[in-house]
Amino acid sequence: MAGSIQTIDKDKGAKRLLAEFEKGDVGVEAGLFDPGLAQIGAYNEYGTKHIPERPFIRTTSDTKRSEWDAFMTDKMNKMTEGKGTIRQALTALGADMETDIKETITKWRTPPNAPSTIKIKGTDNPLIDTGKMRDAVSFKVVD
Repeated sequence: MAGSIQTIDKDKGAKRLLAEFEKGDVGVEAGLFDPGLAQIGAYNEYGTKHIPERPFIRTTSDTKRSEWDAFMTDKMNKMTEGKGTIRQALTALGADMETDIKETITKWRTPPNAPSTIKIKGTDNPLIDTGKMRDAVSFKVVD
């Protein structure tokens, strides 16, 4: 008598999740999404003729990438155990990314503002004038 073979999905969808990541179907983005503030952010990130380059987003990404990767690896492992969803993991990662970028903006000091700029702004933080740009940093889950 021929028996039937039954397969059990022991990875609980991990292969599917990895395939979605590889295709770029799901992800998280963090930065400035308001067009006006994104322009100001770009002037600071890449510099202009009169504004020196202060790459706050690239620097944050470079310094935090391994932490963000480890975070997602942990979340993926938990998802394979049936704990949490991809959306929950990406939302938590996005919140961390937002916080990290805002912290970089707050702590940024080089190159410093010109003395004339400090006099006008009343502060020596080169990336903060009113705080609007920093406050506008946010994230979105993309799927």
